[in-house]
Amino acid sequence: MKKLLIVLVVGTVCNTMLSQGVLIPDTIVVDEMSRSFLVYLPDGYEAEEPLPLLFNLHGAGMTPEEQLYVTSTNEVADSGRFIVVYPKGVLNSLNTTGWNSDRTPNLQDDVAFVNAMIDSISAEYTIDLSRVYACGLSNGAVMCHTLACDLSDRITAIAAVSAPLAEPMEHCRATRPIPVLYMHGTADKVVPYEGGPGFVPIDFMSAETCVMGWIEHDKCSEVPQMTKVPDIVKSDSSTVIVQRYTHCSETSEVVFYIVQNGGHVWPGTIVPDEHLARFGHVNRDINASEEIWNFLKRFSM
Repeated sequence: MKKLLIVLVVGTVCNTMLSQGVLIPDTIVVDEMSRSFLVYLPDGYEAEEPLPLLFNLHGAGMTPEEQLYVTSTNEVADSGRFIVVYPKGVLNSLNTTGWNSDRTPNLQDDVAFVNAMIDSISAEYTIDLSRVYACGLSNGAVMCHTLACDLSDRITAIAAVSAPLAEPMEHCRATRPIPVLYMHGTADKVVPYEGGPGFVPIDFMSAETCVMGWIEHDKCSEVPQMTKVPDIVKSDSSTVIVQRYTHCSETSEVVFYIVQNGGHVWPGTIVPDEHLARFGHVNRDINASEEIWNFLKRFSM
């Protein structure tokens, strides 16, 4: 029986009525730890229709509800016909709420958590298991890279915003080419575009090194197709260049969104600029959630 008796109408969590589906809180036990997540069923969901599944991972110190609000992915799910899951992180290596993306010993196993959620959710709802995706922001983005490496038999493709791989690509255990969309702002002070330490004492991989790692793994052409996104919103002090790497193995693809003068934010977020000022400029020429879905939906296992 579907858990529709504990449905929350989307909008009550974040004071917005932008989407029309239902949001369902759920929990599972993984390694003797209770783990929670939110499941969003798009408007008009019918149990007989197999739908794609998208995990949307919040950043460090955030909550699933905040990720829901910041990304507005539910609206895209309504039109795109897919289910969104917002898992709740526990701890990261900096001892803040988040994801064990670098597999720190003695912290929770978040790869096992996502694996268990796929099993649990597909038992409750009708899921197209050939189309299971992950996207995330900051620490959630790093976790997406980890999922692509450690759970490549279940995660079809990923999209990461504002954070690279946690470790060099040679440690990636992906057994097949992984389609990857990566967005990073060149003025990001939290996770620097050029790599090295930012607001936290971590020596981050550079954005370009991260992209090149996936290009090499997927055996793509190293000469990208370049597109400059029209600068529709002049007031955002930011523009976007898209580098698309094709001719990869098994029809994979790697797409790099270079957000020029962009900060550590989700492009196109509905959050007002003044609330995000300390994280840098918010590009509003693109809607990251729409760009991500338009990319991910093209791939099946």
